[in-house]
Amino acid sequence: MRQAVVDQRHKTFVPHVSVVTVGTTVQFPNNDDIFHNVFAYFEAKKFDLGMYPRGATKTVRFDTKGVVALLCNKHSEMSAYILVVDTPYSTVSDKDGKFMLKNVPPGEYTLKAWHESGSAASQVVKVTARETRVNVSIARKYQGYANVAPGTPAADDRRNRLGSVDSHSCNDGHADGPRDRQGGAS
Repeated sequence: MRQAVVDQRHKTFVPHVSVVTVGTTVQFPNNDDIFHNVFAYFEAKKFDLGMYPRGATKTVRFDTKGVVALLCNKHSEMSAYILVVDTPYSTVSDKDGKFMLKNVPPGEYTLKAWHESGSAASQVVKVTARETRVNVSIARKYQGYANVAPGTPAADDRRNRLGSVDSHSCNDGHADGPRDRQGGAS
């Protein structure tokens, strides 16, 4: 069984962006000293886990591909995203906008990139037996977060993640991209 974890610590979901394959069960442990109520009401999954205390863990299985926006019903500053995909070739960018797709067999593929602002991009890529570099740009749909109070650590952290994914690398290579980026690709 495929599993992933989205933790709750310091009124923050960790990680902020996750990519899982269809059929993955995600654990939502509460490691805060306060109660949380994780819920999602978006295209790939709708659920409400109810209030639960520190030390408790709830799970959800994701059977439909698409985007899941996670929120906490008690703490409006908490948000995260799970991108559910139907391919084993997926990843999340690092804080510098870099990421790599490993072990992609040679062939022609459609590379899809997604940003938490709701923007997306796709392009056809020909992967060779050697490293293949691809540049992808994503324009943000909006700036900022309506549910985060300015000046809070969470707001400052999330503001740094807005931007575009500018590079991908397939087949054991690496990508160099500008800073201030976070998104997913498949």
